[in-house]
This record gives sequence, structure tokens and C-alpha cells, in this order.
Amino acid sequence: MSQPTRVFVTYTHDSEEHKNQVLALAAFLRSHGLDVQLDAWDSYKRRDWYEWGQRQIMLADFILVVVSKQYRRVGDGEVESMENRGAQAEVAALREVMQYDRPQWIQRILPVLLPGHSPDEIPLFLQPLTADHFKVKELTLAGADSLIRVLTAQPANALPPIGTVPTLGQNPVPEFASKSTGTGLVQVDGAQGEAVVFAVQDGDLHVTNPPNVPRDQLNETPWSRLTAPLKVDWHDEPGTSGVLELHLVPVGEVDPLQTRRLQSMPDALAALGRREGLFTNAEGLSCDSSADSAWAKAVSRPNGDAAGLAVTRTGCRTAWSALPRDMVGSILDRHDLVQRIGLLLQTLVRVEGSLPARVAPAVGIRAAAAVAEGSVARMPRTSAVFPSRLRQEHIRLPAAESVSASLLVDDSAEVVEELAARLLAEFREASR
Repeated sequence: MSQPTRVFVTYTHDSEEHKNQVLALAAFLRSHGLDVQLDAWDSYKRRDWYEWGQRQIMLADFILVVVSKQYRRVGDGEVESMENRGAQAEVAALREVMQYDRPQWIQRILPVLLPGHSPDEIPLFLQPLTADHFKVKELTLAGADSLIRVLTAQPANALPPIGTVPTLGQNPVPEFASKSTGTGLVQVDGAQGEAVVFAVQDGDLHVTNPPNVPRDQLNETPWSRLTAPLKVDWHDEPGTSGVLELHLVPVGEVDPLQTRRLQSMPDALAALGRREGLFTNAEGLSCDSSADSAWAKAVSRPNGDAAGLAVTRTGCRTAWSALPRDMVGSILDRHDLVQRIGLLLQTLVRVEGSLPARVAPAVGIRAAAAVAEGSVARMPRTSAVFPSRLRQEHIRLPAAESVSASLLVDDSAEVVEELAARLLAEFREASR
């Protein structure tokens, strides 16, 4: 007889109500054939809880991260060393195994949302935007359906077998009957987005207007190439290298932000950056504004690392953060790049004020000569191969295509993956 699936539950002791909710969830899952391990059931004797938590993570088939606002603070490094020490140790172990073998552990570490909790409470390292999470609406099979299916390997929809390719007939090739008094020309002109059909028949010109379709009912194109790239004010802060930078440039006419509005924004930008994990709670920030922009940026970071958030009077939103770095230099890791662009985009979308209907993303790496492609899991390194023939100092993708604001809000993962793929391809091309 096979062993039951072993499940470890990690959470923070936010309140008695939250602890009771977690206890009820664990008991519910055990009642449905899962070997659930919980600290509340192992507290009958003195233990080394650090060792206990590490052992549970390594023995478990799945780790359930029951998210809350406090768990996110722990996961994003926003708590003091004396707070939630058990959860801090477990989070550190989860980060380590994710970096060691991300494809395996991303399938085993499952963020769980109990009633009253939202995806905003998922720590950044668990990819709240680009990976799955599991909502438990109530402690019933229907209320916990998605979670139980993953834990017990029972898909909701069975993959149907591949059938036989059908043999389809072909339509005959139509004949073109040409007469001197017949049809001479048919043309569709869509230059202005409103098709007009011109036809010459019996020597006379006939003009036909198609049915008028309201523009707001037309399918909006997710990505659309601009006639010319928009201007981007790239940051060239001296003394920094290997810095990832993302801009959202408004497309079309937008009302400029008033100077008074810019003057009120620095503190809000700082609070947003801390909340989203762009800044830590402990580090010092430079927050200020001018007639043209408002910003909040980290100061006194080691090794010249940079992070910041800015908004211009024209409505452009910008965020930047240093790539991972060790004593050898900065490293460009595809998985890490996706997460970092996701963090920057998530932060920019949540800046106070409405997004324009369409924006043009621009992404780049500042001072890329000190960046080498590799795996973050292998840091710290003793050596690295840097691009010896980098054709430009910075790797920068222009704001040449626009995306809809709805896509950024509803399916940001698609934008993040695309930007990461393009930036990595550009880095490789420039390094040849």
C-alpha cells in the first residue's frame, strides 16, 4: 500500500482566529486522506523549531503557504529579525530550494488563500502574478476543489485521445468571367479603419459603405506597433551597473500632471515601493519632486545597487532595480528576470492615478558590460564569462509597441514574459 501524500503547512501566527482557520484547514485535509503536518500538532514537547521546520519542508510532497498580510511581510523581508522567527526560517528555506531547482519546487510550494485573503498577500518570491495560487472558499470538497485536485493528482478535465485527421473535400477553383461591360475593378481601402468598396460595373463607379461598427465594440489589439518609437528618458545614474529599468510611456494625448500633484507624490511613491517590495522597510530613501517629475529611490545600498520609482509630468511611469550581484558581477537569469520585470510592472500599475488607455513599455539594462548570463542558484560564483564585444553600453528596447491598459491589469503575465524574452534576446544579440 502506497504512503499517503505528505503535506506541510507554513503560516504566520497573526491572530487566534487565523491560527484556528489554519488548524481547521489542516484537519479537513487530513480527513480526506492527506498526511498533513502542522506545528500545532507537534507542540507537546520541547523542540528545535528551526530544525523541525527545515525537516518538514524536505520531507513533504507539497508545502502549503497559507498567505496573509504578515506572511507577505515576512516573505518580502519587511520584518525585524525578532519578528516571526519561525516563519522567517521557513521562508529562507523555501527561497533556497526554489533557487536550487525552481521547475521542481514551483510545483510543490502552493500558495493558499483562505476566505478574506487576496493574491496581494502572496510574497514576491512565490510569483503572485505569473504562477498559480489556490483559493479555499469553504472547507468542503467543492470549496477546496482546485487545491485537493493538485494534492491528489486528479485533474478536473481528462485529456481526450487524439483522433483521426478527417479527409476534407476541396472547393472548385472559381472561373473569372471578363466582359468589357462587366466588373473591371474591386478595391478595399482600409487606410482610415473604415472600409469603402469601390466597384466599376457597366462603366459606372459604385461606392458602397459597409455597416458602421462602433469603435468601442471592435476587438482591441493587445500589442500594436507605433509609427515611430516614443521618447524615453532613460536613467543614467553614475556609479551604477547591471540595473533593470522599465518605463510605461503614455500613447496619445494625455493631460499633464499638475506641479502640485507631483509635489504630493514622493511619499506615496516611497510607501508603494516599500509595500510592493521594491524597497525594504529599513533602508533610507531619497524622496523629492521637481517641476517635471516626482521620485523615490534607495540610497546607500551596497555595491552601488540601485532601486527607484518615478513619475513624470507627461504621465510616464518608471521603475528600476539592480540585477542580482556577487563579487564577480551582475547576473542575468531568465527566471529571475521574469520575476523582476513582474515586480516593476506590478508596482507601476499600482501608482496612484488612472493608466492611459494604451502605454508603450520600454525595458533595458543599464551598463550591461558588467552583466553575464547565468543561474542565480549558482551564486556566489568564482568566475563568469562577460560579453567581450558588447556593441553598446546599455541594452535598451525602445517604446516601439503599445499595449492596452486592460492587458496590463488583467493579463500582466503575458506582457512580463514577452518583455523578458525580448530583453534576453537583445542581450544575446548585442553580445555576439
